[in-house]
Order: sequence, then structure tokens, then C-alpha cells
Amino acid sequence: MSFLKPLSVVSWTALAVALLLFNACGEEGKKALRNQYYESARRPTDSIMGAVFRAHEHERVLSLVDSFEQSGAMTPIRADYYRASAYTAMGDGPKAKAYYHRVMAAGEPSLGDSWVYERSGYRLAQMLYDETHYEGALRVAMPVIAYLDSLGTGQMYVRTGLTALMGCCQLKLGQADQAQESFQELEGLLDGWVDTDQSGHAVLSAIEFGMWICSDYISEGMFDQAKVWADRTESFMPDFIARFEPLDPENVSNIRASVDMLHIRVEQGLGHTAVAARAYDRYKATPYAGMDEGKMKAVDYLMAARRYAEAADCFSVLDQYTTENEIDLSLDWLGEAYFPKLRANLEAGRSDSALFVAGQIAAAYDTALVHYKRSAAAELATLFDLQGKERQIERQHNQLLKQRLWGIAAALILLVAFFVVYDLHRRRVGRRLAAAHASLENAHTELQAAYDQLEEATAARERIESELRIARDIQMSMIPTSFPEIDGLDLFATMIPAKAVGGDLYDLVRLDDRLYFCVGDVSGKGVPASLFMAQSVRLFHTFAKEGLMPADIACRMNDELSQNNERNMFVTMFIGMITLSSGRLDFCNCGHNPPVLDGQFLAMAYKNIVLGIWSGLTFQGESIEDIHGRRLLVYTDGLNEAENQAHEQLGNDRMLALMADMPGLSARQVIENLTEAVDRYRAGNEPNDDLTLLYLRMSEPHA
Repeated sequence: MSFLKPLSVVSWTALAVALLLFNACGEEGKKALRNQYYESARRPTDSIMGAVFRAHEHERVLSLVDSFEQSGAMTPIRADYYRASAYTAMGDGPKAKAYYHRVMAAGEPSLGDSWVYERSGYRLAQMLYDETHYEGALRVAMPVIAYLDSLGTGQMYVRTGLTALMGCCQLKLGQADQAQESFQELEGLLDGWVDTDQSGHAVLSAIEFGMWICSDYISEGMFDQAKVWADRTESFMPDFIARFEPLDPENVSNIRASVDMLHIRVEQGLGHTAVAARAYDRYKATPYAGMDEGKMKAVDYLMAARRYAEAADCFSVLDQYTTENEIDLSLDWLGEAYFPKLRANLEAGRSDSALFVAGQIAAAYDTALVHYKRSAAAELATLFDLQGKERQIERQHNQLLKQRLWGIAAALILLVAFFVVYDLHRRRVGRRLAAAHASLENAHTELQAAYDQLEEATAARERIESELRIARDIQMSMIPTSFPEIDGLDLFATMIPAKAVGGDLYDLVRLDDRLYFCVGDVSGKGVPASLFMAQSVRLFHTFAKEGLMPADIACRMNDELSQNNERNMFVTMFIGMITLSSGRLDFCNCGHNPPVLDGQFLAMAYKNIVLGIWSGLTFQGESIEDIHGRRLLVYTDGLNEAENQAHEQLGNDRMLALMADMPGLSARQVIENLTEAVDRYRAGNEPNDDLTLLYLRMSEPHA
């Protein structure tokens, strides 16, 4: 999660204004600024548009643009750019994005419209990036960069911004090597710009892009690379402070603190926890740390450092922060902010606050989903609206053409009588041409309808993929990614969905001298299974916190899951509880695969049914008096039922043979070796089921 964007809206905008004031002090600054926007003053219509935008009369912008375009005073590509800018200012993102798409679809422009093309490409790519549509952002950015390279000119802020954005998209898509090449190119561009720029734009951009890239590396867990960009950003800070602190000391101080927070997160990610903690103590002493924005910046570090109570304190300003920054409660924002807030309160033991946040999420989810669908519908409506404008303009042109033809025909009839026969013949030919033209129009309409259907289907697919990415992130946030540090206990687990979202689960709950754990497999796959999985994790966590025995947890979970279960879904589950002081393992196996204990399947006396089918069932528990010195693997059937290209399963024998080769390895090594063995066995075949593994080993107690 990252809260860099709100800082960009407030602090970067304020500093940009300060930069203009700074440039006003010298003629060279004015000249540089004029050169940067050289095209916008070349045409009278652009000056008019600028004045209307400054007056915030955005509806008037739209009417003027229509008039200028119809009269030929403004090119279509420039008109679409101004329409997109007006809708952006009015907060209508779908329409703005549609018009930016039209600018890019027009292809490479004439030299006079080059600034329109590059700005539109940059803004559209940013919008797609913010929507996590990284492939789409790349498809927009790359041809614009190639166009600017062919011209050898253009605005440096756009050129560097597009290069930074392209690298960040490649990073998000798992293309780390290509991202590194883009970032190296960005370094060269920024260094050259900083050396020649006297206005301060270059230093401001270097810090903005450096923070952006560093934050993305942190979110991807690539802390070595994040440190490189944190240090590079730091190298520009002295020049930045010297230029802008006299103009806007408050915002400079806020950005200074924000860069410090990036350093803190990097040090924490590199394992330098003491260094990060000391730096955070210094950060807390800054005015920025007491602001809502500063508190929201701190939660990334606090969650990573497992300082959940402090994170929950910082998250207390989330509602106010969301309102003041006019942030919609979208699906993205719920996953980025409210689910971490829920986890912070849960881990801090603040059950009442966690319950309240869960209620907020539940109440906002339907609204967020409706808003998302309405946004999609607005984009589609905009496309139809654009087609309507095109038809209206075409009809006006046809009317003008007909008037001119009638005038010419009348003049010919009056002046040259003997051309009457020829004129009648010409009219008959005209009627045939009109019929042919009508046929072409019908064909064009049918072709346009087919194109619209294809475009709508493509957009729907992209939206579904985006929703599945969000669902996967939410699902993965519900399972533990850190494991309790307990003397004598080595434990590690992983879950790998076969599709975007899955139905496997595992969870851990530490309660005084007891450690609860579970591994489960929901029937079916995809979104329904992931929802049932989320409910199962929530129920296990709740009942384990009450200190119940595994069999009692199974009974309570079964009663809850079987209510209103119209789809007849169920979950197999192995529930265990280790008494840490004695090494006793109490467990209840509910229709799940038998675990592997010391290389052999665990023999069990009871065969309990799966959870969720019938309410009121009784589940039997079992126990092992002492598991010190023993190795336990709990797994789902994505392990033993993994299939190769010939659809042959890995099987129980091969699985036990793999376990026989790993007696001395750590829990993490065992899990990694098993997942690698499954990949080798599949040999490129798509996974047929989710894979979840939990391995634990208790060492012998000291004498």
C-alpha cells in the first residue's frame, strides 16, 4: 500500500506554483517557460481556451470547442484534447479518458499538434496506471516515446514522466529487467536536464519520479533496488531545499519527511529494523508526522514492523483523510486502506474497532461495486455520444455540399440551355451514386456496430481482470505472511491459487501457551470458492480466539457454514492446536487429506465429515501427547494430485518419497523444495488445483 498520490496532489502542486513565482524573478526563467509551451500561444483559439479554463468555465469550453472544430478553426485532435481537459477538470474521468483515447487513435499528428499528442498520451497513460491497467498504460506510452525520439524535441517533463511510468508498469508486470533498462534511461534524461535547467523543473521532477519509483520497488518487495532510488532521490534534496524552502517552507518540510519515510521503509525491508526504528523516532518528531497525511504515510512501515497498535492509532484518521482528500470508497481504496486498517486492529487485539471497520467495508462494498459498474457504463455512453457528434457533423457537411451542388446546377441551367439534356443525365447518375452511397453508409454502420461490440467485449474483459486482481490481493491479505517466532518451533506455510483467486486457505492464531493452525480446501474454484474461503478463515480465527478445542471449533464452524448454503459448498479442513509448553498436539480432521508425520501418513481413528453440509453434527477430536522432534506436513490435494502433460498425477508414493529426502531442512526449505518439485513434475502444464502447504517441526526440549 502506498499513500504517495495525495502528497502529489497537494504538495507538488503548491511547489509548482512556487516554481512559477521563482521563474518570474529572472528573464531566463520566463524564456524557458515560454519555450516549453511554445505551441499553445501560436493560435488565437488556444489563447481563448486558456482564458476560459482559467475562469473555470468548463461547460463553455465544450461549446466553444464544438464551434471551432465545425468552422475549421481548430483541428479535431486539438478539439478532443480540450474536451478531455475540460472533463478532467469537471471530475468526469470516463469521458476524459474516452477523448484522450480518440487523440491517441488519430495516430501521429502534424508538427503543430505534437504537444497535444504528447500531453494526451502522458495523461491517458497516468489514468490507466492509476486504474492498475499496466498493459494499457504501456501500449499508450511506448508509441508516444518513440514519436518524441523521432522528433528530437518535446517537453522534458512529459518525456521523463513517460519513461518513469513505463518502467513502473514493467515492474508491476513482473518485467524487472526491462524496468531496470527504462529506469537507467530515465537517469540519463534527468541528469542531462538537471545540468541544463535553470528553472527548477528538473530537480522537482527528479524527486517526484524518484519517490514514485522507490515506492513501487518497495511495494514489490525489491528493497535493494528501492534503496538505490531512495539514495538517488536524497542526492537531489540539498538543491531542492535551497531552491524552494524560501518560497514554501511547509511543503518542503513535508516532502523532506516523506522522503525520510521511504528510507525508513527500505531499511525495514532490508532487515535493518533497529536503524528503521531510530529513523522513525526522528520522523515522529516532525510536524508532518502529526498531520493526517503523515500518519497515513507511517502505516506502511508500522504494519511491516508489526507495530500494530501504533498502526491502528494512525489509521484512526482514515475516514477524515478519505473525506478531506475527496477519495471515493472504491474497490481499490478498500483493498489499499480499509482492509489493512482491519488487520491492524485485529492484530492489536482491538476487536470492537475491527468489527466497526469490517462493518464499514461491508457497507461500502456494494456502493463501490455499483460505482465501478456505473463508471464502466459511463465510458460506454461516452463512446455512443462521440458517434452521435460525428454523425451530426457529417450531416452538416452533407447539407453544405448539397447547397453548393444545387447552386452550381442552377447557374448552369440559366447560363447554358443546351446543357439541359446533359444535366438530366448527370442527375440520373447522381441518383445511382446516392443509392451506392446509401449502401456504403449501411455497410459502414454495420461495421461500426461490430467494432463497438468488440470494443465493449474487450473493455469488459479488462474490467473483469482488474476485479480479479483486486479480489486476489484481498484474499491474499487474509492469510498470514509472517509466522510466530517461538523458541523450538520452526513453521512455514504458503498458498498458491491455480487461478486468479482460489479456495484453499490456512491460518494461525497464537493464544497464550497455545498455537492454533488450520489448512483447508473449499469445493470448487474461482470467485465463489474464494468467498467461501474468506468466510471459513474468519470463522476459524474467531473461534480459535475463544480458546476452543479443535473438535469444538469444527462443530461451531460447521453450524455457521451450513446456514443459507444454497450452493451446497463445503470445506475440508485439518484443525490443530499445539500446547507449546508440553508439545501436545490436539487435532480434528474434517474430511481433509491425512497429514504426513515423520514421512508417513498420520493414522487417525475418526473420519469426520467435511464442514458446511449439515448443521448439528458432532466432530471427534484426537491427540498426540508429544510432537517434540517430529515433523508434520499438512497439505491440500494440489500437491499429490498435481498433473503432468500426460495428465498423470504426482500421487501419494512420489509425495512420500519427496518428504523422505528432507529430514534436516528448515520449514521454509521444505516448502520451497516441494513447490519446485511440483513445478518440475507439471513440466509446463497448467495447475489443475490450488496448492497449500504448512510444515512445522518442534525441536527436542533442552535437558
